[in-house]
Amino acid sequence: MKLLSTLLLSTAAGLVSTHGLAVDCSGMPGYSAGTSYAQDQDVQNNGEAYNCDIPGWCSSTAAWAYEPGAGSAWAQAWTALGNCDGSSSSGGSSSGGGAGGSGDYGVEAYGSAAALFYVETADWADIHYILNTQGQQNFRMYTANGRQEWQLDGLANGDQVQYSFTYNTPQGAVDTPWQTYTHTGGGGSSSSSSSSGGSSGGGSFDPGNPSAGGSHPRLTIHNACPSETMWVHWLTVPDFQGGVLNAPNHTAVASGQSISYNIPDKGLAAMRFWPAFGCDGGGMNCRIGASGGPQEFGFTCPPEGCAPPIDSKFEATFGCITGIGESQCQTNPSGGGALGRSDWWNSSAVDGFTAPIKVEVNGYCPEGPVTSGPFAGPGGPTDGTIDCSGLRLGDCPRNVDLSTDGLFPHLSNMDLLASNPQTGAAGGCYSPAGKLTYGNWGNTPTYAPDAPEAQMYTCPTPPVSEPECRAGPADGSAYRNYIHSVCETYAYAYDDGFGLSSCPASTLTSYEVTFYCPE
Repeated sequence: MKLLSTLLLSTAAGLVSTHGLAVDCSGMPGYSAGTSYAQDQDVQNNGEAYNCDIPGWCSSTAAWAYEPGAGSAWAQAWTALGNCDGSSSSGGSSSGGGAGGSGDYGVEAYGSAAALFYVETADWADIHYILNTQGQQNFRMYTANGRQEWQLDGLANGDQVQYSFTYNTPQGAVDTPWQTYTHTGGGGSSSSSSSSGGSSGGGSFDPGNPSAGGSHPRLTIHNACPSETMWVHWLTVPDFQGGVLNAPNHTAVASGQSISYNIPDKGLAAMRFWPAFGCDGGGMNCRIGASGGPQEFGFTCPPEGCAPPIDSKFEATFGCITGIGESQCQTNPSGGGALGRSDWWNSSAVDGFTAPIKVEVNGYCPEGPVTSGPFAGPGGPTDGTIDCSGLRLGDCPRNVDLSTDGLFPHLSNMDLLASNPQTGAAGGCYSPAGKLTYGNWGNTPTYAPDAPEAQMYTCPTPPVSEPECRAGPADGSAYRNYIHSVCETYAYAYDDGFGLSSCPASTLTSYEVTFYCPE
């Protein structure tokens, strides 16, 4: 892994030059997030061919980060091979629209699929709106152009938005009458409405006090292991194309202590944080968490080789906070302009796990899904918490049947515990997909993700459809049953547990990630 990552860092800038080369993609599987891909496996995605460099990241459920050619950190996991047919595509553009409101507050059509709501005040203002028949949303507006604004994206012709404002005056807060805006693509109309709307009961969004050059402590990682020091490792996009985190890649955190990271207000793409225990004085040669990384960042592997990439982890892209102009936001390293206005994060167990983990959101994060607006996405978890603190390596399933309902009898008694071949110590727990595809530490037998022996656990699509995967042995595996007995997170591709989350980016919203003793 170390060598591959080093080579990838040195060649990432030249990957785009392979686009336009014709590649024969016949028989090449299509990319599917969460599928376990092997090193040097070729896939196709959106008419392009790619080769897997880092299996753990290629196989991640975080398509927002690792989808080849599209994710914010795809070049960290894949090498582009060229066009499947040698052709290229071009993007489109949208046209602007006219005004639909007037006076001290109102709404203007903003392109073909958005509307810009505004209140002519330099003080604070909140917007309350109901899109079609969906529930009411409440947000603190941001300051722009000398007034308070809020942009609502993803509108289609005929969409109706009931809206009102609450804004501050020298005499106190004022509520405006409810009105209805009808979007027509190139214009829009606004009229008074007698609707009173409803209450979301979830508070309202406040971006805090962001600035394009500022940063705030939006992530804190705790060591809740009372018996030993924990090292926190992190990686991001090659050449820091997704932004810069001004912190060491390896930090020792004493028992009961924590480390906070100041995240740039303009955004930071494709971050991965994971714990390591039993390390040397430089944070390497660890008992747990020695899955490696680029040599330039100080990563080395133990003599027995890097551990399989089955770490417990926190992966996130931190969004550009509302109130910072789009031109000042961090560029999305996968293309497509600036980073969005939401934080996207996950802590899935699709590859496996090494240590118990709990993630808690502090601040405004509506429980998902959020179906429209600048924060559209899966939304936050129930009660703002993903609690996998009950994970135990000692409970890692042993003697597991991975025979695909008896088709491959030699796989009917597999041990999911990943043991260090030199010391014999437990180094993690494989998922069934990881056990059948990762060859680290002499793990055998292993197969390509689309091989008959593995495909009903890795679920590459095609040939395995989502319904077939959910009806197959992965859903009834001892590993899946164990993961769901202690926390609600993904245990295999297409699992129905909670995986990817999104929260509105704000200086007032932060994440508390706690790792516990691996035992």
